[in-house]
Amino acid sequence: MSKEFIPSEIDRKKFFSVFSFCSALLTIIFLIDLIHQKPPALNSPLVAYLVENKGRFILFAILILVWSVISIPLVIASGILLGKKSKSLAFLATIVSTVGILLLGFGVFTYIAAFLSILNLNTSLNQATSEYHAAIWGQLSYYLTDPGLMIWGFGQLLFGWLAWKAKVLPNWLAVIGIIGGIAGLLTLAVYQSSLLALLQISSFAIWGLTIGTILLKRKNNKS
Repeated sequence: MSKEFIPSEIDRKKFFSVFSFCSALLTIIFLIDLIHQKPPALNSPLVAYLVENKGRFILFAILILVWSVISIPLVIASGILLGKKSKSLAFLATIVSTVGILLLGFGVFTYIAAFLSILNLNTSLNQATSEYHAAIWGQLSYYLTDPGLMIWGFGQLLFGWLAWKAKVLPNWLAVIGIIGGIAGLLTLAVYQSSLLALLQISSFAIWGLTIGTILLKRKNNKS
């Protein structure tokens, strides 16, 4: 293969920095959307809530799928940066984080798709049956998304620990990675898992912005 078809180190850093920034931006949008979500009122019809928020559910499903794919290069870049300390552990963190992110994206998309299916069938089902199925999927959503958050959290924890040991990233970023990882691992152990998810996602946004900035600076220094 000729050299012009082999990406240079600068090109690779540019590629990963762009995806790191994109991932961080989508993570921030993801976070803002979660904060502004209004849960259905207590004892109010769940199907009516789904109808009212159908458009937002569709946009959120698209967002989570795009975010899942865009975030993978950021995870790979983190593994490359931290591989100098322990290639095997960095590889494990990369695989675990990737699996967790994809599982989270799949879980969110699945239960939103179930909600939309219930709405499409609402005309042929009675109100009680629609409410029953919507309630089941609403509760099941935690068992679809929480494993993804926990697996992803384990990967974040490994990255944070590696960053602390390798000293190739700022120590404060390593601490943020560790905090985000612990928050993810505690998802099923602590009742207020939504707060833990917000903490985990916030730490990932900061991680992405910082990794993108570091890669961009190193690319410019090589130029």
